[in-house]
This record gives sequence, structure tokens and C-alpha cells, in this order.
Amino acid sequence: SKMKFSIISALFTISSAVVSAYSFDGVIYVYVNSMPHPRTSFLKLGSDNQVVTDGAACKDNQTLPAIDGALHGTFTTVNNQWDFNGKHDNEIWMGYIKVNDNDCLTLTEGSALSAATCPSFTEEIKVGNKFAWFKDKRNSAMWAYGGDANAIENYGYNLDATNLQTTDQTLNGIAMNTDALQNVFIGLGYVSLGHGGKRPTGCE
Repeated sequence: SKMKFSIISALFTISSAVVSAYSFDGVIYVYVNSMPHPRTSFLKLGSDNQVVTDGAACKDNQTLPAIDGALHGTFTTVNNQWDFNGKHDNEIWMGYIKVNDNDCLTLTEGSALSAATCPSFTEEIKVGNKFAWFKDKRNSAMWAYGGDANAIENYGYNLDATNLQTTDQTLNGIAMNTDALQNVFIGLGYVSLGHGGKRPTGCE
């Protein structure tokens, strides 16, 4: 009698738990977290990879559509050691802002906002990453992660408001303001403020 051998090949799929990336794009707006005085501004690429101001991006209470040459960006969520985009925080994403083929926005304290070669979008963001940004899902606000070991949002960096609504001026990274209404955020494609995502009521 023939012995039948049933060979069962078990296929093991090795995969890490990857949260599927979320991505959206739009013209980049920089604005103060103030409904009456957002001082919304456009950006453009300057020399030496610096990102500089490109004039006012609002009039009265309206955010203006993109002008020629205004910098556009794409925000994409990236896996990270604190599990933002996963279970860590339901209101905040973490990821990179790509501004052209290979460059991403980077902001550190005391240095001008600039664009440099993007890190890998498939490698986990770890402590000290200089390209990571927080994105509040409730409004348009994006600010730099800043390198904090526990990734506490309030230890990130926002932008100095001094040069808003000018042309060809840099914007430096600063610690978050004690008064949240003075923080300067980046918005992609739109500007909205507060937990209710309200539109600005003024401009300058």
C-alpha cells in the first residue's frame, strides 16, 4: 500500500503593523493662531534651500487662493515610535511635509524654516527627527515636532511672527508661546483655527 504524505506548507507572512498612510496637499499658508489677526502669508523657495515669505495671503476676512510661485506642500503621515496616527493621540497626526520631488520642510529652534532632502517615508520617526511635523485634525494647524523625547506637542516649534506678510524674509523656529493665540502655524490648502476649525474673521 502506498503511503500518502500530505505536505502542508505553512506560509508565514511577516509584516509589521503598519497604519496606512494618510496624505493631503495644498498651497502652504503661514498664519497666526488669531481669528481677527491671522496675518496669513504665502511662502516660496529662496536661496540655499531656505523658505521665505511671499506676501500676504488674505484680504479682509478671506484667505486668498494660491498665487504664481507660491509654495505647495503634501503632508503624509509617517509611523513613529509614539504611535501618533495610531492609538497615541486621536486628535494629532505626525508626518512629513514634502514641498517638491525630494525635499521636505524642516524647522529647528533659532533656525530659518528650510527645505532639505526628505528622510525615508517608510522608516519610523524617532527622537530628535528634524523633519517631523504635528498636524491637528480639528483645524489647519501644523507645527514642528522639535525633538522632544516624549513627543509632547507643547514642546514643539512654531514660527516667529515678525516677518509675516513681507516678501523674501525668513521665518525662524521658536518654542511654543505661553499664549497659544500667538503661535504661528502652517496650513495646507486652508486656514482654520481652534477646536471647532473656525475660519479667520480678519487679516492683518
